[in-house]
Amino acid sequence: MTRRRKYRNPTNIKGAPSPLYQCWRNMKRRCYDPKYKGYKSYGARGIKVHKPWLEDFDKFADFAIAHGWEQGKALSLVNADLDFKPDNVVFLSMEQVLGRSYDHGNGHTLRRNRRPVINIEQGKLYPSVRAAATENGGYENSLSRALRNGSRYMESYWIYADIDKSVEEQVTGFVPKVRDSEKVRRGTPIRNKTSGRVFTSVMEAAEAYNVTTGSIHSALRNGTRAAESYWERITPETYRILN
Repeated sequence: MTRRRKYRNPTNIKGAPSPLYQCWRNMKRRCYDPKYKGYKSYGARGIKVHKPWLEDFDKFADFAIAHGWEQGKALSLVNADLDFKPDNVVFLSMEQVLGRSYDHGNGHTLRRNRRPVINIEQGKLYPSVRAAATENGGYENSLSRALRNGSRYMESYWIYADIDKSVEEQVTGFVPKVRDSEKVRRGTPIRNKTSGRVFTSVMEAAEAYNVTTGSIHSALRNGTRAAESYWERITPETYRILN
């Protein structure tokens, strides 16, 4: 039996689903079965399957065998935000899936935390969230949260890298994301009651005193000290007078 005939079969010699058929079935379940464990990372985000593949296992099998699939390899997306289609899938060994042999030239990934990330302040590319967190003495989950929310972590902004653009281009074009819940609060003037200095926002004050915005928010909320000072919110009119 040729390799092509062997792997194209929907079932193996014992009647169980063949590995390639399981690969095809699981790809569809990721996108269309809300009960499937991977659905939230694919179908829930709007990712779909190339229509000819969705409707015909043989067409998917022909493509897979011609493009390097073999038993033990996993189906992966090149761009985790696009559909399962001929120009956006690759078959990876488990070593590649686990990020042990990352190749920036292709940017292939199975999971979002395996995507390369950029530290905006450093202007540096890291092969994965884990690598970035480890090298900078942080935590993978905390960095992933900062990437999702567009917030700072380890005194830096971070973004998922676009493999079609240079690092310099992405750093230069970066614009901090402001969540709706923070737009008003970040723009509310505050005053350092100890020194009398006024600031246009909590962020500006935090940068001036080299502390986190969270510590100043906590001090404002609880009447405690941050940066060895007490703080208060003031109106824009008061800010203009004091400034």
